[in-house]
Amino acid sequence: MKLKLGNSAILAYRRLPYRLWYAIAEFVDNSTDAYLRGNNKNLLDEQFKKTGEVFSVEVDFDRDNKTLRIFDNSMGMNESELESALIIGEKPNVTAGRSEFGMGMKTAAIWFADFIEIKTKKLGEDKELRVIIDIQKFVSGDDNIKVQSTPKPKDEHYTFIELSGLQRIIRGPSLEKTREFLGSIYREDLRSKLMKLTVVAKEVTPPTSRNDDAFMLRDDGTKVLVEINNLQINDKVVNGWVGVLRPGFTGRSYAGFSLIRHGRAVRGWLDSWKPEEIFGDARNDKRNQRIAGELIMNDFNASHTKDSIDWEQDDEQKLGEALFDICKQYGVLLYAKKNTRNAGNEDTEREKLEAQHMFQAQLLNKKVGDAIRMLDVPTPELAKFATAVLIEAADQTTPIGLWPMDSDVNGKVAKLYEIEMSPNDPYYEFEVLSNQDLRVILNSAHPANSLHDDSAEARLNHYHHVALDAIAEWKCTQMNSPLEPSSIRLMKDRLFRVIGEISAEIE
Repeated sequence: MKLKLGNSAILAYRRLPYRLWYAIAEFVDNSTDAYLRGNNKNLLDEQFKKTGEVFSVEVDFDRDNKTLRIFDNSMGMNESELESALIIGEKPNVTAGRSEFGMGMKTAAIWFADFIEIKTKKLGEDKELRVIIDIQKFVSGDDNIKVQSTPKPKDEHYTFIELSGLQRIIRGPSLEKTREFLGSIYREDLRSKLMKLTVVAKEVTPPTSRNDDAFMLRDDGTKVLVEINNLQINDKVVNGWVGVLRPGFTGRSYAGFSLIRHGRAVRGWLDSWKPEEIFGDARNDKRNQRIAGELIMNDFNASHTKDSIDWEQDDEQKLGEALFDICKQYGVLLYAKKNTRNAGNEDTEREKLEAQHMFQAQLLNKKVGDAIRMLDVPTPELAKFATAVLIEAADQTTPIGLWPMDSDVNGKVAKLYEIEMSPNDPYYEFEVLSNQDLRVILNSAHPANSLHDDSAEARLNHYHHVALDAIAEWKCTQMNSPLEPSSIRLMKDRLFRVIGEISAEIE
């Protein structure tokens, strides 16, 4: 009796947790591995000198025919190598490169499509090989794949893969995001000009590097950037760097650690690793926007889909703790909190564009659109019931600040309360007391607070909007004026102007 695996088992690969960019990266891995393996690079570079080419990988998508194509001018394959490449799980003789599992190209192709066509020509061989794989035929038991050959000059070299009968929907925004992610994944190859990579005829560029003018400066003019050399985590070694991004280069998408194995990022920019020891749990403070780094982790294993590190035992916790100690020792944590309000015009413009981009992305999200469409006006009774919990909590709490509302010593007073209620409770409410004093109650646990960081500037801005809304509405009621939205907005505008005028004097 033998344990056997049926052909239909390959359809399970369509349930792999790939994202478009990681699936495409499997093909780029094969191309780069073929270029770097053994003596191939030397042979190909000699050929590139003759032709004026560079090592290139091109990803293209035919929207009309719904066909994805990947082309490279790497080494190509001969018949025995092609046969080996078509065996699922057949590991290469040397597994220290990027094709270490013998699975990626096959699993990604099956994840993508019903039809897989491969045309390849190896440098020095005199024929092109072509195979077409019909996944549904293979699943039904027909695993006979015919190899067609065509005479070609020996100096040609390439591999062309076409995926049709796509099982995945590919849209323009996904391809734009893929271009960004591939730039992150192959950052080292792109920075060193080892490879030219294009997605739909547009060249891929790498993210910010340690050599860029993207970091805050210490008092002595040096970058806030710390080298990490031979950091020992159990039986594994980690190298790399960590630094603090300056305004214009910051944001949750840019911060965090990129994890790199064999010259390829398994996690990086846009989806970086953020250990809780440094970044906390899903916070949006300055650490989560400014601290960034790259870690070389060749001693660690990668997940099957090569989109994360396959952590063992307490490796992740120990690495997080060690990095926290380094950040604390070399002032990274302090500089990350530093006020940069007086940054240059170029940085201010970058921050503005970054905020505009983030705001646009938030409003384009389908959940936000659905919420706006379904938004209705609550009845006064329902609104009063929903906010009553904040008013009741204020009765048991001390205000965090108070200020007079007129020049009379015995005049009206406004009080601001910040209370951690439930995330499901309203984010703020105000109440006019019987003596005409004003109470403003802010719920610090509301999701609105996660939209800004924990800096004094961000909190002050939040207090401004909440308190001035309440004061403007309170003022209308004091003057027996109708609560017209335009009137409230204009009163808030005037208060903001006065605060803006005096803020420099107070600082």
